[in-house]
Amino acid sequence: MAAKKLETEIDQPRPTVREAMRSVLASAKLVAGADGLDRQVEWVRLMETPEVQPRAGDLMFTSGFPIKDDPDAQIRLVGRIAEGGGAGLVVRPLPYLRRLPPEMITEADRLKVPLFTISSDVQFVDLMAPLLERIINAEHWRLKRSIEIHRRFTELVLDGKGVNEICRTLADLLESAVVVEDASFHLLAHAGGSADPHRKETILRQGTPHRVLFDPQIQRTLREVEAKRGPVKVPAFPHLGGALDREGARAVRGRGTGAG
Repeated sequence: MAAKKLETEIDQPRPTVREAMRSVLASAKLVAGADGLDRQVEWVRLMETPEVQPRAGDLMFTSGFPIKDDPDAQIRLVGRIAEGGGAGLVVRPLPYLRRLPPEMITEADRLKVPLFTISSDVQFVDLMAPLLERIINAEHWRLKRSIEIHRRFTELVLDGKGVNEICRTLADLLESAVVVEDASFHLLAHAGGSADPHRKETILRQGTPHRVLFDPQIQRTLREVEAKRGPVKVPAFPHLGGALDREGARAVRGRGTGAG
């Protein structure tokens, strides 16, 4: 398990709506959905035909032309974005919509979907292109990072390195404290810098203490880790000495199971 501050986990994250509002969308007016500004923008899409469906992470741009004569559809659009996990909606009301229905603004606030308007002289491409560049750059960085991680761990395996070296390499890559335990939660290896009281106790006892393992919050987290293939974010549990957020993952080697 890796303990770290989540804000430093990657150097090139995709932008949030809040970040976009401070730069690319600086000329846009936020009219509703301020509570959703921390949604991450995965992609930007233009919606100028009725069949376009909002997807998770999409920041949608529209002039409203496909729904200009249907106020109910204008209101439903916000719900569709929320249901699909979209990042937000940027509308250029003129010349087709004139003004946004008050119910659309109310719905955006209720569903925490950031809703922006832009003036008629703003071209969508001038907003979408720099956002796409930022997103693509972030993906490029992630790909390079993934290749480098794969290379380093491949070298460890080919060189016959054991769990201690793997743990040290992981701690170095994450710039974080790392603990590796077996399926019975006995300590196999640990590496990395500063740690909270829980990690120190785990190292001292050579495994996760029983009072931690049987805590209801930890039990729920362990079931989630067991069910997923990838890492699971674990919130801090200060009542058990876990002052830092963590990431936990299940690793399988041969017939054994380990939690890292």
